[in-house]
Amino acid sequence: MENKDYYVYVHKVKDGDIFYVGQGKGYRYKQKERRTASWLEVYNNNKCEVLKVKDNLTREESLILEAKLIKQYGRKDKNLGTLVNQN
Repeated sequence: MENKDYYVYVHKVKDGDIFYVGQGKGYRYKQKERRTASWLEVYNNNKCEVLKVKDNLTREESLILEAKLIKQYGRKDKNLGTLVNQN
């Protein structure tokens, strides 16, 4: 049986837009390391919060949900939305 230790999370500006969608396990959602310059710019210049969207997922389930949410919110670099995600 495949482990269900993954989750999907979002980072958002407090009282504002979601600016990042991610998936991970453990404490990834809290980490500031291994983030892009555009993520750090938003995070360092705003009051931000992180919310877990869904947990108890397999890796594959988390990747599918992450991709769906990225498509839903849209990437800023493609002029499609608010996200600073790059992949």
